[in-house]
Amino acid sequence: MKTLLAGFGNFVNFLEKVQVWAGMLSVAVIAVIIPLQVFCRFILNAPLIWPEDVGIGLMVWGGFIGSAVLYKRKEHVAVDYFRNRFPRKWAMGVAFILDLMIGFLILLIIIYGYRLNLMQMMTTKVGTGIPRGFFYSLPLLVNMIFMLIYNINILLERLVFWSEADAEEA
Repeated sequence: MKTLLAGFGNFVNFLEKVQVWAGMLSVAVIAVIIPLQVFCRFILNAPLIWPEDVGIGLMVWGGFIGSAVLYKRKEHVAVDYFRNRFPRKWAMGVAFILDLMIGFLILLIIIYGYRLNLMQMMTTKVGTGIPRGFFYSLPLLVNMIFMLIYNINILLERLVFWSEADAEEA
């Protein structure tokens, strides 16, 4: 079980690195196109149509990428008030149940995000002509899939940790 978890963990770490690089790339592109738009609009007096749409789309993608990476690193906002009130073994069980609930919620978001994406792909952004789904619902859908993979990894880690804790007590 540990070797399977290690292999899956390596895959998850690779996905995280890809997401971090994609997030950095999106910030770099935003840092280039927004000043370009300002230059074209106010200096050349010839505004470009597409930078606003692309900038907003990249910010949305970056936000979702960041949320998935934070979830993987367990740095997202969490309320540990109740979990920390339980004894260690119970706290591990409560954390596992909470992670199962998060996984279920992620699955629901994937299902409804897919439906939303189908609808948004029917309309396009004015500035670029690209379907709206690429800017809004597709980032949600893609990053929820990443979060589901991270959730599965967290659940497997908790199971291994829990079984090791049981072995130490025995």
